[in-house]
Amino acid sequence: MYRLSLMALALAILMVASACAGGAEEGSTTSAPEAPVSSAPVPTPTSEPAGGGGGELGPATVVPVPRMTPQPIPEDWATYTDPVGPFTFKYPVDWRPLPGGGIYSWDITTWNKPWFPPNGIKLEMYVSPISQAEPQPAQAEDGSLGGVSGWEIVYLYDPSKANGIARVHQIAVERGGYRFSLVAYFGPENQNEDTFAKIVQSFSFTK
Repeated sequence: MYRLSLMALALAILMVASACAGGAEEGSTTSAPEAPVSSAPVPTPTSEPAGGGGGELGPATVVPVPRMTPQPIPEDWATYTDPVGPFTFKYPVDWRPLPGGGIYSWDITTWNKPWFPPNGIKLEMYVSPISQAEPQPAQAEDGSLGGVSGWEIVYLYDPSKANGIARVHQIAVERGGYRFSLVAYFGPENQNEDTFAKIVQSFSFTK
């Protein structure tokens, strides 16, 4: 009887040890750590300007997009390279980029009025996931940016009702799941689009 009990005990120990070994082997198969998934930098989403000529700037009139003949880009122009974007473009060396966004043709530290300067031009880049982007305006025309086909549109505003802004030119393309919109704002005394056309001409995606 005693010998039988010892044999039974030994058999039980062997069964438990076998089960533990099998469980450990199974666990090592299912719980092995996965290789980390690397992700490329993505643009920081920002809000697009109000579409359709409405929104904060009030009612607007859509006018034909000017078609400029490509011109040489001045050699002394500065280069803006977005750290995440990813894109780059040239702009006049005396314009002033701000860390928070926007490139201004005037010195905002000395302009103390609460409206757009009459001869000012401001450049903005808006980036948003395509699923969150504003719909393409019905009156938009074909356009391109950085070699990518998209659309563009030009709005005219009443400066007295649009915080001093008289003209807005937007070019938008979709790339890598994002909408990229390059937008120029013009004061009433400086609506010459030659400079903006050169900026657009210099624009390129870096990756």
